[in-house]
Amino acid sequence: MNYNQNLYTKAMKKPILFVQLFWWLSFLWFFIGPINYLKKYNGGLLELCIYIVLYYVAFGLGYGYGYTKVRTLNETPKKDNKDSIISFLTITVWINLIFTFLNALQYSYTTSISGLIGNFIAALTDPGVAYFEKILTMQSVSTSYSVLTYITVFLAPVLFPTQILSAYYFKDMTLAQKIAIISTFLLEIFRWTSVGTNKGLMDIAVLFGSVFFFKYLKSKMSNERKVEKKSGKYLAIAIVSIVAFICVFGYFLSSRSTSYPMEYFQQFPYSLVPEGLRSSVYKITSYLCQGFQSMRIIIGTGLEWKPTYGIGNSTFLLSIFYRLTGIRLSAITYQTRVVETGLVASGAFQSVYSYFANDLSFPGVTVLMFVAGKFFCRLFKETLVDDDPVSMTLLYMMILACLNASCLNYMLSFSNMCVGFWSLVIIRLLKKRIRFSFIKIKIKR
Repeated sequence: MNYNQNLYTKAMKKPILFVQLFWWLSFLWFFIGPINYLKKYNGGLLELCIYIVLYYVAFGLGYGYGYTKVRTLNETPKKDNKDSIISFLTITVWINLIFTFLNALQYSYTTSISGLIGNFIAALTDPGVAYFEKILTMQSVSTSYSVLTYITVFLAPVLFPTQILSAYYFKDMTLAQKIAIISTFLLEIFRWTSVGTNKGLMDIAVLFGSVFFFKYLKSKMSNERKVEKKSGKYLAIAIVSIVAFICVFGYFLSSRSTSYPMEYFQQFPYSLVPEGLRSSVYKITSYLCQGFQSMRIIIGTGLEWKPTYGIGNSTFLLSIFYRLTGIRLSAITYQTRVVETGLVASGAFQSVYSYFANDLSFPGVTVLMFVAGKFFCRLFKETLVDDDPVSMTLLYMMILACLNASCLNYMLSFSNMCVGFWSLVIIRLLKKRIRFSFIKIKIKR
């Protein structure tokens, strides 16, 4: 496909504008939203604002610096990866289907398809009940299926690319493969809905939103009128995917508890919010902004920085470190110590910045944000222009991390995402010396 340099320049600006707009609006909502966080704690506000501004600006500067390295399109396009990707998916869509099915049975606490569908239907009417039942039985189920969990985590570097690539190249698959892909996503929806949990549903919504956003940008870059005409359709599907999830997200959160502090909705303009939506608005606000408040309290209480040596950014890595050494490094993290002050509830959301501050300190996170912005830019270029499958998967995971930056370290806290992300980062680095075709591997001389 031929791309226009001017259109490419415009397309490369859209991702950073989207991320920055979302971040700044989320931080603004912390100040003007219905939950009055400013009155809940005195101190740390100025420092919080300084750090957040530094982080957002550093990410933008990193993206801009990365763009200076890829601003000009190569006259000779790279080899098309499509055939090798299709060959890869020919096998992995079936592996993904099998493990999705087994994990769906595990997470919904059943042993049959009929039981899974029954749990799904029951959870649609009251996801709150399904969520609390999951919490009560989680320990026994996780013990029984530990082998399946380990295998799924081990296969994460294969399963994650399969998910997004199968959606991106869906039209190029055979009928049997299309049925397998559709069945996989339906099972994922049944799996997470049946336990009243938003995480997997968010992954699916962002996956489809990302796929069609990529297609939208690629179509806008094209010189071919036929391809460019599809851009509106792609953008519409991306927006519908995200809006649909936001509706489900609010419904699931509000179903866990319909109560909310009445005083938050007594003043204009929040007094105009319909009674039936107030619980959802309150829960979504808490999800987006609670991490800022926790970070503010960490700074305001003057907790001393105790380095965790590259492990403290991930609850998964902390748990692995404890199993291997018997040292509970999590005890010195900001997340644990701020809860011990009694000012932050156990289980409260903590921003990704606080997690990485365990390793780097809050000033040090600024450098990380610059590097992340540069990395984000390179992934977008390699996805849009080169159709690189590894970069596309990493970009999807980075988008998930950006959307959840204010409330948790979404990408590295979960075992399968942490293993999948770092494995794919290593593969991407190795590709500078090794040419991967998914079927054949050749060492570059």
